[in-house]
Amino acid sequence: MRHAYKILCGLLALNLSLFACDSSNDKGIESELPIDGTADSWRSPTLHGELVFAQSNPARFEDDALYHAWDFSLGGNATMSLQVEQENASFDTVMYLYQRAEDTLDWGSYMARNDDADDQLLSRLELSLSAGNYRVMIKGYSKSLRGDFALRADCAGAGCQAVVEGECVFGEDINDLDQRSTFDFGAWGVVDETNIGDLSPIRAAQIVSGASAMEGQAMELTEAVTYNDDAEIRVQDFSAAFGPDYSIYTYYLGDTMVGFIFADGDQIQAAIEDSDLYDCRPEDDAGTCLFGEMLWQMEGSETLSLSNEVILTAANLDTLSTTRRAQLEIGLAGHENQAVSFPDYWEQVDEGKIWMRDVLAADGRRFVLFDFGQGDNSFGFVFTEAELILAMIGDGEIDDCQALMPSP
Repeated sequence: MRHAYKILCGLLALNLSLFACDSSNDKGIESELPIDGTADSWRSPTLHGELVFAQSNPARFEDDALYHAWDFSLGGNATMSLQVEQENASFDTVMYLYQRAEDTLDWGSYMARNDDADDQLLSRLELSLSAGNYRVMIKGYSKSLRGDFALRADCAGAGCQAVVEGECVFGEDINDLDQRSTFDFGAWGVVDETNIGDLSPIRAAQIVSGASAMEGQAMELTEAVTYNDDAEIRVQDFSAAFGPDYSIYTYYLGDTMVGFIFADGDQIQAAIEDSDLYDCRPEDDAGTCLFGEMLWQMEGSETLSLSNEVILTAANLDTLSTTRRAQLEIGLAGHENQAVSFPDYWEQVDEGKIWMRDVLAADGRRFVLFDFGQGDNSFGFVFTEAELILAMIGDGEIDDCQALMPSP
């Protein structure tokens, strides 16, 4: 019987490259093996977000949470110690470590694995790593394993300073999208086997590319649409104010929402797992501000022209249109972080004057600029011709800019 077990282990190692058997005991074969990181058992792990170093990260094996994962990033070379903690000596876990392939969503095959460390059933990995994005996955050797445990992570070396990324332009959760006034949403639609033939080439390419990236394997269009639980993908188009158009695709694998966001072409912008957004293009990569970084750059810009200068004072407020007056009130309230009272506010600005100018961009977009001085500082705000605020100016610097030019 022992001989037969060793033969079976050898066949598994040869054919599946899993090396999951341990010839030092008779525990049986590990259940729910992650074949090249794409087996069904790994499609919907419980994701715990960013792994916190120098402390224990708690989790629990339950009927609907058999596989647990944490992500971490390294800014350079580092030595990592990853240890499963549990008081029960018979708590048998397996740990897998993945590194994301550069510039893709693919975790690929695991780069390291540990079942029993130092004759203990609890798993541990100690290894030297380079800069990159990593994922640790923990499962039971048997799928019947239940109970609390923790993953202890310790890091040594210069690379332990995590890679700092900008805020995701879409937020941290897809539900944040609805709270962002800069996005305009279309209606949800459904793609399934009945309308695959009606897809535009770019829509079809996005679905194939996104689903293939999420699963780490190449897919045909029909498979990409139907391999999920409902055999359909929901899609919604949305656009940013004076920015690119996007499409969001979502579907379910078990209880987990999965998906991806694309811009106009085939460049994926973010991945969705359990409603959380990952690998998102940060806001500071969204493009350069159309107005520049400083107020004076607007006045000397080759792509902007300023005209129709009006000096606003307490005496001529009544000459403003309803829209311009509303813009002025909104902008000043944002600047002061409270509602302002006209005409008393004019006592707070230099010389009691606020400048209002029309701004025309080379691409035909039109804006309205209000600016004024307070002491040694310059302040202001930019609106569309309607009532959408696009930028605030503080101490001469243009902040919170929502009118962008694509990054080169």
